[in-house]
Amino acid sequence: MNNSSNNDEYSVNEIYKDQVLEKSTNQNIFKKVDKKKIPLKKELRLRLIKVVDIAYIFSFYALAGFFLSVAFDRVFPEFSKEKYSKKSSIAIMAEACLIFASIGVTVYIIKNLFELVPFPFERVDGYVHKKVKELNTAIPLTYLIFFFQFGLQKKLLHLATRSSFMRHNPVIKNPFIHSVDAKNI
Repeated sequence: MNNSSNNDEYSVNEIYKDQVLEKSTNQNIFKKVDKKKIPLKKELRLRLIKVVDIAYIFSFYALAGFFLSVAFDRVFPEFSKEKYSKKSSIAIMAEACLIFASIGVTVYIIKNLFELVPFPFERVDGYVHKKVKELNTAIPLTYLIFFFQFGLQKKLLHLATRSSFMRHNPVIKNPFIHSVDAKNI
């Protein structure tokens, strides 16, 4: 916050804090000091802008996650039972690790690029878009990419059916694929 140029600029964290601890110069104790009060209308506007900003961030992540997962399904080989039953478990695991690595790098790039996308209400009432915590997390993006990775899910389920534990369990329950018969994987 630059006090000399703009006194109306507040960080997102300052909105929610009424008091701050300040070290007394004469004593080695901390005392509570009231910060400058934000008018109620301005605080409500800032909170509304923050809610819109969070919706903006999550909407972008949802769209990007969906389209990236479709792109990953087109880039990596499609699952077929005949083809993957001939492959070794190590080869399937290596392919899955390559997909995971690609997703990780892509999520990192998209998250960093999205931080550069301007927010329409930037600087309205001193609002700072870059200070929103949700901007620094890519969990929704990552989750949606994995949610729509049907090829990866089938490969991992096929790999799981090869293990001794899964051979004794005829039906695999997965939240993404409602009920999959292990014999058909």
